[in-house]
Amino acid sequence: MSEEQYMRSHLGQLVGRKVIGLVKDPSDEFAPVWGLRFDDGTMAFILCDPEGNGPGHLEIEKH
Repeated sequence: MSEEQYMRSHLGQLVGRKVIGLVKDPSDEFAPVWGLRFDDGTMAFILCDPEGNGPGHLEIEKH
């Protein structure tokens, strides 16, 4: 599977879902990991890489 196919499959799980809130994983008090909660109970945490080696950054742009 190519990287593009993997990312489309992985991120595609969120297509059609509605963000209903924020969620915080408090397991590391010095570097908490934030995520998004969706209407079907799915949570998507923002990590720096697929292995979960810490929190990352999601750039958000308004147009």
